[in-house]
Amino acid sequence: MSNIEKVMSISSYLIGQLKKSLALQKAPIENDRYAEFMKYDKEFHLILVSHNPNAEQRFLDYYLNRST
Repeated sequence: MSNIEKVMSISSYLIGQLKKSLALQKAPIENDRYAEFMKYDKEFHLILVSHNPNAEQRFLDYYLNRST
């Protein structure tokens, strides 16, 4: 069991979304396209936060999505 699975219940669908997001980050970071990398990194964290029932995290999710 990974550390993230200890913190929250995690589905194979969520793991798939996170892996896809990480794969999208690879080329931009390897090719010094940091603005593009940051876009995908933000999406990764939004995916992760959106599955956390913590109220503060839901607020953060709302705030970050609003500023997209």
